[in-house]
Formats: sequence, structure tokens, C-alpha cells
Amino acid sequence: SGGVGQVFGGLGRVLRNPQTWLIALAGLGTTGPLLGFAGLWGVPYLEATHGIDRTAAAVTSTLFIGWGVGAPLFGWFSDRIGRRRLPFIVGVVLCAAAMASLVFLPGLPLWAISVLCFLCGFGGSSQIVGFAAVREHNAASLSGTAIGFVNGMVTGAGALYQPLLGWLLDLAWGGQMVAGARIYDPSAYRFAFSAIVAGAVIGLCCTLVMRETYCRQTTA
Repeated sequence: SGGVGQVFGGLGRVLRNPQTWLIALAGLGTTGPLLGFAGLWGVPYLEATHGIDRTAAAVTSTLFIGWGVGAPLFGWFSDRIGRRRLPFIVGVVLCAAAMASLVFLPGLPLWAISVLCFLCGFGGSSQIVGFAAVREHNAASLSGTAIGFVNGMVTGAGALYQPLLGWLLDLAWGGQMVAGARIYDPSAYRFAFSAIVAGAVIGLCCTLVMRETYCRQTTA
């Protein structure tokens, strides 16, 4: 029972730290495009709004490529300059701008969609810096707990965004059906995907107010 109490006591200390929540929410906001857009709704969206066939709509996979390329680069850059906030802010701005362009700019050519998906994933991968930051904002003895909480929030973005986007699409549905399946028009997708853009903007706000650690442990 002492061990269990110690675990929950440590978790409580992590959760009472405002920096933990700022970093976790920033990570959740930047993961939305990856899990909500590229992970589920991106292909039908591109088919409906840009007239791209299903094969071509697989360009959403470039978002994953951008994420894979960006994560180690953001980590390296953060360590190189001795800062956590700046790389995080730059990445979230890039992610939000690229996602907003994908949602609100009609008639984009296929190459532009591919570039924007890549940039969205590249920028979103900056949330990797959050794992180092949350470790430095919490006691060294609680680093695993802090990182685990942020990781849970980040991966939980899929459980949040995918059904949320579906619910928003249903709210904006115009009543059209084909072979028993609902068909959503471009305005419905723009309405639903505004939630992803909003999440990225919230993530940006969190990175702007989080404290800099200068890559050093700030809590004993």
C-alpha cells in the first residue's frame, strides 16, 4: 500500500504542476492533424473537396513522413541551442499554418497538398521537445510519471479527435446518402476540421506561456 500511495502521490505532484498541463495540451493539439486528419478523415476529405481519387489522396501519408523527419531534427535543434520553447513554438506555428491552409484554401494542386501535409507533420513533430521539457519541469524522481502522462495525452489525441470529427461532420451533414453511406460536402469537412486548427492554435498558446528550462532540470 505504501508503494501505491507513493505512485499516486507522485502523480499528484506532476498533475499539480501547471507546466505539465501546458506541455500536454500543446502535444495533444499538434498530434490532432496526425491522428485525426492523416489517420482517418484526410482521404475522404481530399476526395470530396479537391476531386482527388482515393489513390492520389494517399498523399496524406506524407504527413507521417514529415513527422518522422522532423522529430529527430527538432530534438537535435533544441539540444543544440539549449532551448525548449523556441523549437516547440516554431513547430506548432508551422503545423497550424499548414493545417489551416489544407482546410481553408480550396482548389489546391496535388503537389501543394503534398507539401502542406509534409510541413504539417514536420511542424507537429516538434511536440517531441515536450517530453524533454516536462522531464525538466518536474522532479527527476518523477520524470517517468511526467513523461508517461504527456505521452498518454498525445496518443489520446486519436481517441479524442477521430470521434469528435465524425460527430462534427454529422452535425453539418446535408442529408445526402449513396449506397446507404452518408456523403459529406466540402463545407461540412471545413466545419469539422476547424476543430483540428483550433486545437493547434490552443497548442500554440500553451507553448507561448510555458516556461523555458534552458535544457536544465528546474525542479529538485
